[in-house]
Amino acid sequence: MMTPRYDIVGCGAVVQQYHLPVLMLLQDQGELSVAGCYDRDTSLAERVAGLLGAERYGAGAAPRADDGVSAALVATPPPSHAAIAGEYLRAGKSAFVEKPFTTTVSEAAELVSESREGGARVVVDHFWRFYPSANVARQWLSDQIDQVERVEASEGFRWAWATASNYVVEDRFGGVIHDTGAHLIDMILYLLGLDEAGESASVEVGRVGKVPAGEPSHECSAELSLQGPDGIEVPVALAITRLSPVARGIRVHGAFGTLFVPCSFAHAPILFRGGTSFRLRGAAARAEPAEPGGCFLLAHRDFLAALREPDAPSRIDGARFLLLTEILESLHGEAAR
Repeated sequence: MMTPRYDIVGCGAVVQQYHLPVLMLLQDQGELSVAGCYDRDTSLAERVAGLLGAERYGAGAAPRADDGVSAALVATPPPSHAAIAGEYLRAGKSAFVEKPFTTTVSEAAELVSESREGGARVVVDHFWRFYPSANVARQWLSDQIDQVERVEASEGFRWAWATASNYVVEDRFGGVIHDTGAHLIDMILYLLGLDEAGESASVEVGRVGKVPAGEPSHECSAELSLQGPDGIEVPVALAITRLSPVARGIRVHGAFGTLFVPCSFAHAPILFRGGTSFRLRGAAARAEPAEPGGCFLLAHRDFLAALREPDAPSRIDGARFLLLTEILESLHGEAAR
């Protein structure tokens, strides 16, 4: 296979801070090259293109089947993900989409269908899935899943940094649900193995409270009931905020005790049982990052592996995020009550 050539669509903070160092490393190692960089702010597109040695830049991409590009990194605001990724997929190219995947489950399902029909791949940058602690916990819970009784999950801290735009306070999808919530809820589904359950997994959304009540909200608490194969049902209590600090982690309660998985990068989850705590260690079946930046690198390498072998399994394949997208869509549409 020829070296993949990427377009970068959206050249804002997430690309400059997180993706750019990884893309530069992968280019230096000959694993990919960047053809074009695009952003509505063409000065950002020009800057990123210069750093990556891209041949072209501009306000918007126009993918064609014969343009020599094999894939796109889509890092624009969430409402545009489906349209931009869809353009590339219909042109026979693959797409690496920043989280959240899309804003509606129908859009997500359509992208997955288009990727399969066109023989391309679509993946989503849920890099928390590469945290060592998350993978140890997922493996351990796979043998205890019938003992899980409930999950409590919270993530957030006081918003205290300047933003480059008013997106987080003006855009309906700039709130905490699609930002922090996308990571937190995906991690719950991943730990419980429900991202692989397909149509046999479902959700019932109960109480939802948001501050402010309209979007974009900056705090959300909710109660969910997750249903999985073999009649498994797990109540979930969520707390996501930008307004105040909360305990950052996922607590899985069951007959085995309580398994705590941090929301930040960690090498091992902690099992609390009978007044004693244990750090769980697992044999690393795959490459394990030594620090948070390594998770971004592994996400990109996961995508590159999917490009080389279209039928290869991917930890971040788009089909794994349909239930997550349904949950986010439900929470986003629920008024505080």
